[in-house]
Amino acid sequence: PPELAVHPTPPDTPPEITVQPTPPDATIDIPVQPAPPPEITLAPQTPSLPREVNPLPPPESTNGNPLPELTRPTPPPQTNPQIASLINPDPQSVAQGFLLARRGELHRELSEKYEDGSLYNEYLFEGQAGQLITIRLASDEFDTFLALFDTGGTNVLAQNDDADGESNSRITITLPYSGVYRIFVNGYGESDLGNYSLTIR
Repeated sequence: PPELAVHPTPPDTPPEITVQPTPPDATIDIPVQPAPPPEITLAPQTPSLPREVNPLPPPESTNGNPLPELTRPTPPPQTNPQIASLINPDPQSVAQGFLLARRGELHRELSEKYEDGSLYNEYLFEGQAGQLITIRLASDEFDTFLALFDTGGTNVLAQNDDADGESNSRITITLPYSGVYRIFVNGYGESDLGNYSLTIR
């Protein structure tokens, strides 16, 4: 047979790779991770305080005895939790010619005891700013003492021991704000207790 000529297979030649140089003024886009949002700390807000109430009027007394120093009464007794309205007074009081008419009793077991040992009851009413009212506390059984507090019971707006030379008490005041007021029905001393009438006109 004829001889076959075997030619060697040339080795694979790797393809030529051409690297283009980067121009000096070229811009390379590098992905930027977004910065985390800044932490925001909220400072606690201070609640707005109620506005100041007008300064207290001078204490009233006609018998020469010093008036007790009133601070803040304890919460109202459970016997008087309701709030009367002087804006829309109840028909029974109106029929008697008053914005408010109540009868009560200073009782050793049913009334509250003040820090000086005297007994008291408390009444709440709603009034309107600029409303002129007269509160009268009368009793034939004990020497009365009357005071008017603001809503929170922290400010004495007016107080009276003896009115017109009697042992009864009376306060006339123009209400400084619209809202709830507290009436402090009290006896002058620890032994003052009994029935009374409370009216507002």
